[in-house]
Amino acid sequence: RSIANARIAVAPEYSFSFAVESNKPYFGRRLSAFQSPPVRYALMAALTRHALKGKQAGRVLEIGSWAGASAITFGAVIQELGIADGEIVCVDPWEEYFGEEDSSLHYRSMNAATVTGEIQNLFHRNVKVCGLEGMIHVRKAYSREALPEMENDSFDLVYIDGSHKKDEALYDLQQAKRLVKSGGLICGDDLELLKSEIDPEAHQVAVEKDLDFVADPRSGIKYHPGVTEAIAAVFNDVWKKHGFWC
Repeated sequence: RSIANARIAVAPEYSFSFAVESNKPYFGRRLSAFQSPPVRYALMAALTRHALKGKQAGRVLEIGSWAGASAITFGAVIQELGIADGEIVCVDPWEEYFGEEDSSLHYRSMNAATVTGEIQNLFHRNVKVCGLEGMIHVRKAYSREALPEMENDSFDLVYIDGSHKKDEALYDLQQAKRLVKSGGLICGDDLELLKSEIDPEAHQVAVEKDLDFVADPRSGIKYHPGVTEAIAAVFNDVWKKHGFWC
């Protein structure tokens, strides 16, 4: 229900052409706009309500925006809570993410969407049709360029969904700790397995090779080794469910 209320088509229920004709947001297969299962957005919405409930103002930092599903979820909750002074800062370069080692159709599709500029255009279109242009502010840059310019203790919630490479994810996590307010929340995507749950030798090989998404031989579950490694290095413990963590 929270997803429906946020007016997000998180599943490819209609075509891109229908979305354009009907002035609806689009998060289907085209441009790899569909990135995460719907349950993650429901969890994200619930966590945002917890973080911002009762506040007169709310600031959210999003590292990694893609087609805008998470940014729009944050915005919908801010509207739902009646927070007049709400702001979402989105940091994303919308440039090629994956190298030759990541050769699947999904990765090639994502790279192509950045090269043509279509995915950034879709982000702005989705934000506009959801009526959130005034709340969402974009910094088109890599996190290493944008985050150092931001003030300490300036966000109620920081959401991390940027690079999956260990060093880049580690940087984002360390910056998030600086940027979040006392009592605020840090959360993110793509944590399918904790380090304690995976085969350590295979994991070390995957991290050294900077592999994006691999199957853990112990459980058979696919996960992002760089994200798992970085989170384990920064936090003693995190809560996670369906790949979403805080």
